[in-house]
Amino acid sequence: MKTKNTPFKSPKINFKISKKDTNNNFALLPNALQKKLQIFINEVIINNPKIKFSHPELVKLQILKNTFLNDEISITAQHQLLSSKKMLLHTFVVQTNKRKNTTVCKASFKIGLEHYYKKAS
Repeated sequence: MKTKNTPFKSPKINFKISKKDTNNNFALLPNALQKKLQIFINEVIINNPKIKFSHPELVKLQILKNTFLNDEISITAQHQLLSSKKMLLHTFVVQTNKRKNTTVCKASFKIGLEHYYKKAS
């Protein structure tokens, strides 16, 4: 994955799974995860005021493992510039309360850039 030198800033969100976000078996509901991802994408847009983004489009979503009530989760991202007008934002949902951090979900969002990046010299 090639990345270019850009002023892009990516936040990190940490949260604990609550009862309202789980089903009867205490597993995280997919729509609750989608809402958390949308909040994260909105924070990416807010944290980069010099860049005007178009509406993000979900390109790929992989749920790799279930998470349950009281699990601690973090969401991080890496960006990949496809061109001066398009960027992919790869998000990773990681379970952090176990001995070993486990990736439970990966998602990619395509974002159109209205303000163009300039290539690094």
